[in-house]
Amino acid sequence: MNQTSNYQLNQWQLHDRVMMQDFNADNAKIDAALHALDTAVDAKADQTALTALQTTVNQVSNRAGAKLITSGTVPSDTQTFRIPLTGVDWSQWKAVHLTAYLKGASVVSIGTAANSVQGSLSGSHAHLLFYPMFDKEHAAVALQISNSSFISFQRLFKDLPELWLVVYNSNIIKAGTYYKI
Repeated sequence: MNQTSNYQLNQWQLHDRVMMQDFNADNAKIDAALHALDTAVDAKADQTALTALQTTVNQVSNRAGAKLITSGTVPSDTQTFRIPLTGVDWSQWKAVHLTAYLKGASVVSIGTAANSVQGSLSGSHAHLLFYPMFDKEHAAVALQISNSSFISFQRLFKDLPELWLVVYNSNIIKAGTYYKI
């Protein structure tokens, strides 16, 4: 009796004796091959689903959670300090936190230019919470956590390239003051 090349299934010829155990053996081989194929297809489907899920998780992860975008330190005592925001892609964030660890002055004005004040920060640890809501076309406003007040910067987030910390009279922002966004 001849057999197939891949699974060694029986191939009878006219003069071969047909036996039930030969059929049973062939059926067992076919069943095992189909089961292996089923398992491979399930694994492939599972891998496709896993890949799609991983892509979704990556997309959400990029738009969620806390991530340090930028930080900086005041190098020397000054009355003005610029915080650049050009590295912030407002369209990627629901909320952006700006925390300033102030040394020296207890009240610091904040604005969009050294001579344009929109609000003030108080205490040694000032925390502003911006809400771009994934849209840089929203009006740039922030909630100051320490005193629960809103600061409007009178422009859109996309038009907010920097913020300035400013003190007046003989007050000083001391070297070592730093911020994190």
